[in-house]
Amino acid sequence: MFLKRITAALLLLSVSSVASTLASAAEDDTENAVNLLAIESLCVKANPDSNSSVENALNSDPETTESLRAEVRRVKADPASKAKIQSLAFNMSNSVVVSKLPDMCSYYLPKK
Repeated sequence: MFLKRITAALLLLSVSSVASTLASAAEDDTENAVNLLAIESLCVKANPDSNSSVENALNSDPETTESLRAEVRRVKADPASKAKIQSLAFNMSNSVVVSKLPDMCSYYLPKK
């Protein structure tokens, strides 16, 4: 009886661990999407005629996952995310990130 309880407890623990890992991956994709879109807005603001886009940045990295691409599209289309993106972009523009903006924005430019 005791062994069955331990086995059941370990099974529940492993299921909850897998669920939290999956939730963490989804949360990471959401956070990364917000960051990418905030940087995109800073790049477009810094150089409006550059045709900078987050899609260009995603295409420049061969290790970009489809789940991140999908999450970027979802967050970009979600009106509720707009304030979070704008707030993060504002915070970035008032931090050391602004000094790295030219380097970061090069990934957002169309590839020739």
